[in-house]
Amino acid sequence: MFSGLVTAISSVLEVREEDSLLKLVLKRPDDFKELQTGESIAVDGVCLTLKSFDEQSMSFDLGPETLKITGWTMENIKNKTFNLERSLCLQSAVGGQILTGHVDGLAQVIEARKQGESCLLTIQAPKKFKAFIWDKGYLALNGVSLTVNKTEKTKVELCLIPETLKRTNLSLIKEGDRLNFEVDYMSRPAVNAFQSLYKKIRWLFFVFACLFVFLFFFIQISFYMGVWG
Repeated sequence: MFSGLVTAISSVLEVREEDSLLKLVLKRPDDFKELQTGESIAVDGVCLTLKSFDEQSMSFDLGPETLKITGWTMENIKNKTFNLERSLCLQSAVGGQILTGHVDGLAQVIEARKQGESCLLTIQAPKKFKAFIWDKGYLALNGVSLTVNKTEKTKVELCLIPETLKRTNLSLIKEGDRLNFEVDYMSRPAVNAFQSLYKKIRWLFFVFACLFVFLFFFIQISFYMGVWG
């Protein structure tokens, strides 16, 4: 689990193909102490397993599903700067939102407009995730926990404050870029429960509507045939 509070950014040292995988080697941040092989690190919001490391680098394997969801290729990530966050410990304070590191997909940047030292960001989220995003709720972009300013259909507006721009790679985004996103973990059970209830109610309504129509025509036909006098 992660909090969406990015602790470092890192550049790519190497990326190469290995069978159906991409091997990604990132520069190891100075404050990433006491690393352990196999631990989880959020890389632009994607939970990756640390395969190996040394004093200068960290290596990860990117599988087919990760590449499919993120759209990462050897060409489009070789010069990329990534947001990094180590996984939470039991005693860690959660200052952002609860993130799993299992990104939901890609959101496209429609506009990134400077507003003083901040940046007003408008993105387009996939329609099927509309129910999980609402005003003043949370949304993670490239692993950064952000508060939603407002929503309009599938458009989402967020404000990137100077500290966020300073500490993350969101300062580098531009119109047309696609960002990894993960919806608020806490919204999932509520929305799923409501959608499940709605489906059951809709089915019951359909059954009662059919029964009503059947009874209506049965009574009409009965009167027509003189069954009831």
